Amino acid sequence: MAGRLVEQVNRLIRSGVASVTGESPDSLETGPAAQTEHALRLVRDKLGKLIVERRRLVRQLTDLPQAATDLAQKAELAVRKGREDLARAAMAEVANLTAGRAGMAEEVEGLDADIALLEDAIVKLNQTQARQPDADMRALLTELDRLAAESVTDITREDAKRRQSQER
Repeated sequence: MAGRLVEQVNRLIRSGVASVTGESPDSLETGPAAQTEHALRLVRDKLGKLIVERRRLVRQLTDLPQAATDLAQKAELAVRKGREDLARAAMAEVANLTAGRAGMAEEVEGLDADIALLEDAIVKLNQTQARQPDADMRALLTELDRLAAESVTDITREDAKRRQSQER
């Protein structure tokens, strides 16, 4: 997700830069101010969606210990009732919840990085409305290119890990 997001933000910022410099971006055929405003609107929309996703994940992380406790209690009840199959299933789910916690925490960290990137992009786009793009904008674009390349590598590694775990 991060790789695609970085590419989209990169395109949007380049669109904003093009609007200030007078170049015509491929996707937009309106005036410079409208192009930058459109890019800002799209970046803000993405930012809003990421913030909502982050809040959802944080809520799940917060609720996870209680859910694990509830399942453990149900497993104890199942053992008392002689239903070891249900107890095993409940404890397996507790293990899944616990294992998923680390992945969710990493996902929140990734979302935090994406949110920071988008917030920085909004600042830069707002600056392009007021003046010509400068070295800071070029540096941001270079950083976005680097992040996109890293994200593709990370996604490839994650796919390989997922395939390995599925083969086991």
